[in-house]
Amino acid sequence: MYESISRQHSETEIHEITGMVCNNLLAVRGSTQDTVHVLYLSVDSLWLRVFIDCGVLFLESVSEPGREDDLETGEEYRDLASELGLLGLTIGEAKMANGAFAVTFDNGLEIQFEDFQEETRFLFRP
Repeated sequence: MYESISRQHSETEIHEITGMVCNNLLAVRGSTQDTVHVLYLSVDSLWLRVFIDCGVLFLESVSEPGREDDLETGEEYRDLASELGLLGLTIGEAKMANGAFAVTFDNGLEIQFEDFQEETRFLFRP
């Protein structure tokens, strides 16, 4: 079990979370349905804050999602784990390559987050 994970790279693999179970995936909503500003991925007992800027992945361990920093009054996180059926799935691979952060699950599902103008666009491949 890892207590802390950190990355700031344009190309990297996050081996530390391979084999871990997705407990949650929350997003700070962007301006459209398929965009987000910041992601929070919960695996085992670890929360990871994730965003992409200018093709660079910024990933760091946090104690919990930063509601005060991320959300305006009255806003809520978007629960992508529930929406996409990711709860309880095991992560097979997580990597940043070609401007996109991709997480592939053992059952073949993949979510991908890519830099898109001032936001991050996400794609889901069942």
